[in-house]
Amino acid sequence: MLADGVPNDVTSIPSEFILHRDGAITVVWAPCDHINCEARIAIIGLTPGWQQAKIVYKSAQKALKDGRSYSDACERAKGQAAFAGTMRRNLVLMLDEIGVAQFLGIDSTVNLFGSPHPDLHTTSALRYPVFHNDKNYKGHAPDPLKNDYLRTMTETLLIEELMALSPALIVPLGKAANKCVQHALSICQANIFLLDNFPHPSGANAHRVRQFNDQKKTLTKMVNTWEKSFSLLQGTPKSAPPLSSLLKP
Repeated sequence: MLADGVPNDVTSIPSEFILHRDGAITVVWAPCDHINCEARIAIIGLTPGWQQAKIVYKSAQKALKDGRSYSDACERAKGQAAFAGTMRRNLVLMLDEIGVAQFLGIDSTVNLFGSPHPDLHTTSALRYPVFHNDKNYKGHAPDPLKNDYLRTMTETLLIEELMALSPALIVPLGKAANKCVQHALSICQANIFLLDNFPHPSGANAHRVRQFNDQKKTLTKMVNTWEKSFSLLQGTPKSAPPLSSLLKP
C-alpha cells in the first residue's frame, strides 16, 4: 500500500488506508504490527500521532524498497518513530531516574531508541493512528472505551500484544493509555508487571515534572519489585490471546 508514496497530511490519506470512520473519528492503517516478544520493557502510548505515522510510513517504504521483508520493515519503522524528539528526552530522563537502565544493564535508556533493541517494545494502546476531526486524538471526546471501535481495538490488538509480551515491564504513558491497558488487563491474564500512573512525557504536559516527583518514590519501588520478580515470571507459561477478526477495514 506504500508503493504510491507517503501521504502529506491526514486529509490526503488514501481511502485504502482507512480502517474506520465514524463521525469525527478516523482510524487509519500504518505499519505498526511488529511485536518484539522478547522485550523486557514495553512502552505504550495512546495512539500514533500524525508525525509519528509519517515517519513510520517513510521508514517502512524505504525498507521495502531496500528489499526487506514486511516484518523487518515494520520493526525498523517503529524503531525510527518511537517517541521521537522532546518526548523521548523526557521519557529517558524519567526511566533512568527510577532505575530502569540499571536493571537492563545499560548506561541510559536512551540506548533503547533509534533502532530496534532486543529489550524494548514500543506500541500504542490504540495500535493504529486515530484522529479526531483530522487532528491527533487526545484520548477524550470520545472516551476510547465508550467508542465501540476504539474499545474493540483495546480488547483485541492490545490484548494480543500484552499476552505476547509476558513477562515484561509495561509502561503506559499518561492517563488515557493507562486506562486502556487497565481495561485490557481486566479481560486477559497476561503475566506482565504494570508501571502504573507513569506521567505522560510530552512537553505539552505542563504538570509532568510535578507528577513525576510525586510518583518517583512509588515508581522506583515498582521497578525494584519488577526486577526481583522478573526471573519468576520468565518461567510462567503464556495464555493464548482471544481470537478476533472484528477490525476489518
